Amino acid sequence: MALDIVAFISVPLVKEGRLVGTLTVTTIAPCEWSAAQIALVQDVAERIWAAVERARAEMELRESEERSAPWRSAPKLPTAPRTSFSRF
Repeated sequence: MALDIVAFISVPLVKEGRLVGTLTVTTIAPCEWSAAQIALVQDVAERIWAAVERARAEMELRESEERSAPWRSAPKLPTAPRTSFSRF
């Protein structure tokens, strides 16, 4: 199955000096990418990264809450009433 890609743009996504991904857009027609189109692809790549990071943080929070769930639902132990002590 041929894809018939005639033109493409690939935008690197670099975070803290490290390549974390790329976003590639293809077309079946010849294309000379404009500065606005390149900026749009870069913006979309940043938005995708932000969504991935948010999803990762939410997943880590859920996992943390699941690990601590037994402690939160454990019955409370009775406590002795508070008393005040006077000094002699």
